Amino acid sequence: MTKVEAIKKVNDYLRHYNEERIQEKLGYLAPKEFGVRQPKNVVLNMS
Repeated sequence: MTKVEAIKKVNDYLRHYNEERIQEKLGYLAPKEFGVRQPKNVVLNMS
């Protein structure tokens, strides 16, 4: 695996982990989907 291929794989994984991975604390939604469903003026307390 080349350095460029490794960087792409890491970036793909990070995108999946941060945007697509289902999270219990978000009501079993992916962060992207959770963000789309939230009204824009709501502030959430995630503590």
